[in-house]
Amino acid sequence: ARLIAKDDAILAGQAMMAWVMAASAEKSERMLEKARVQLSGLERQLEHVSDTARQQSAAIQKAQAEQKATVGKMLVQDSIVLLGLSFRFWLREAEKRRSKATHKAQNAFLTNKFA
Repeated sequence: ARLIAKDDAILAGQAMMAWVMAASAEKSERMLEKARVQLSGLERQLEHVSDTARQQSAAIQKAQAEQKATVGKMLVQDSIVLLGLSFRFWLREAEKRRSKATHKAQNAFLTNKFA
């Protein structure tokens, strides 16, 4: 009877251990499933952040290209204005020289005519 009681106790202990292990495994599976769900959510968030970063990078590159183009246009416009001013200056200088030469020629002509 003692042996049977001892065997029953061992079997009961083993059954209890099996039940604890099964419950632990079930709890581990539930925790693993929760972790999978959380990981999936984090992957979606990461993808969203990556998309946003790509869009912002593209927008920055576009803005930089537009800024460079604007600066280039402004430089061309400034160069044209400076060229125009320079041209006007040299026209005025040429007109002054022509006017001086004309007056000298007129004076020389008049001086020679009445001399």
